[in-house]
Amino acid sequence: AGAGGGPRFTIEPYLQAASRTGMTVMWETDAPCTAVVEYGTTFPPTRQAKADKAATLGEVPLAGLTPNTRYFYRVVATDAAGRALAGRPLTFT
Repeated sequence: AGAGGGPRFTIEPYLQAASRTGMTVMWETDAPCTAVVEYGTTFPPTRQAKADKAATLGEVPLAGLTPNTRYFYRVVATDAAGRALAGRPLTFT
């Protein structure tokens, strides 16, 4: 992270451990961050799942999803100095 640069993704958000009603969103940042995954079937998404423990490897499981439905999601990570990193809006089905 450069001067005033804030955190950066070293690995952009990706999906892991998909099931019929669940999905895990993962990512890596260059500095320890807490994060919120905003997700939902509309854009902008209205539901939130949080990663409260600051880490460079982020992992947030989403549960209670509706099968065969398109979801929007994005990761917003925040470093210890309060600088936020908002990921691109992404989708999964």
